[in-house]
Amino acid sequence: MAEQGNVFVIIIGYILAILESFPLGLIFGILLYVIKSDNEYYKQHAKYMIIISIVLTVIVLVFFGGMILSLMGMSASSSSSAPV
Repeated sequence: MAEQGNVFVIIIGYILAILESFPLGLIFGILLYVIKSDNEYYKQHAKYMIIISIVLTVIVLVFFGGMILSLMGMSASSSSSAPV
């Protein structure tokens, strides 16, 4: 296991990919993929981190983006119907 790479770096990467998917998780995965490109162990896990970060970012944008847009629409409609 020690010859494959440092497991602590991989654990930190997955935590960042799940909890802080954009931008920290994505950037960490890309940096790990680029900097440690000679080590297949890091490269494989970096791919998974990037995929997890992108998927979670899309999920958050779909669910919370719709909520934010609807709240913006409600505030815009309430301000436009206010008497002048």
